[in-house]
Amino acid sequence: MAIAEKVRQLRASGRDVISLALGDTHTSPPTAVVDAINQAIAAGDTHYSSAAGLEPLREAIAQNYYATRFLPEHILIVPGVKQGLFYLFRATNPKRISVLEPTWLGYKATAGLLNTEIVSVDRTHPNWLDHVAKEEFDLLTICSPNNPDGKIFNQQESEALLNICKSKNAWLISDEIYSTYDYDSKWNSMAQFSYDKLVVCNGFSKSHAMTGMRVGWIASQNPKVIEDSCKLQQHIATCPCTPVQRGLVTQADPQLAALRDTALIYNQNRMLIAEKLEGFSSYLPDGALYYFVPTSVLGGGSGADVAEQLLAEQGVAVVPGVAYGDSFEEFVRISFSTAESTLRSAIDRIRDFTNSRN
Repeated sequence: MAIAEKVRQLRASGRDVISLALGDTHTSPPTAVVDAINQAIAAGDTHYSSAAGLEPLREAIAQNYYATRFLPEHILIVPGVKQGLFYLFRATNPKRISVLEPTWLGYKATAGLLNTEIVSVDRTHPNWLDHVAKEEFDLLTICSPNNPDGKIFNQQESEALLNICKSKNAWLISDEIYSTYDYDSKWNSMAQFSYDKLVVCNGFSKSHAMTGMRVGWIASQNPKVIEDSCKLQQHIATCPCTPVQRGLVTQADPQLAALRDTALIYNQNRMLIAEKLEGFSSYLPDGALYYFVPTSVLGGGSGADVAEQLLAEQGVAVVPGVAYGDSFEEFVRISFSTAESTLRSAIDRIRDFTNSRN
């Protein structure tokens, strides 16, 4: 967010800045969602919903995302996955939470709010699964497709992570917010497995271009964790936004044409970077919205220095890799969730920047 603020300041001063820093889409929500939200507001459907969320929306999610794996009562609608994770960390009350780095900084930050100890495992190590198995933890959080590097766990890795958690009687929380952006059809939800301490999280922020509307969900066949999370929601947020929930009832479907169209655009952007920027094809992401590359492909140096210099010299904003794990000081994250014309301009600037440093 500090980078976003710097971009705003530079633009306010008249600088031409291209931001490839934020994890947001450049598109608008499906028209049907916007129309349904407006209709709900016009009809006065702006009052409290159930603390668990609208039942028709929970029914649609259960049917369209999970077939018969979850029933509506297994699902809690939350004001974004981030808040859902806070509920889960509080409801499960783990002493130690394990994260697989590089990964989204919010897991560690949320655990920190609860003064919970964090155990980090470097997932880029060849024997990373062995390292996970050796750690002591009560809860493991995973993200697939992963932010920042787009990693999608294959079936063998998913089963191994599940079995490790089972062996430790630990919670397994699977953040699947980028599931729509699976470019090579590799992704499968962890909901395919049965485990009493498994929770899956997802939402509409990335898929439906609704990051500011804050509607997501958590789902588990463990009734107590859903009940306890719902109690927390009742006293922290009361309920999710009613008209936005109403607008999503008929559009809670990962197979919507509008979502497929957006994924196609971003897949083309993904491949454009691989084609145009030397060295990037070796870091082709499986999914999500980002490249996570070593600074060696940009002339070397720390990620913080590269990000600062790239913004100052070329007006392109990226994120230093250390934000996603202490072992990634010489990496940067580059988002490709923007219009192709904007991305082409950014690619030209990045190429000029790299050439000037070699």
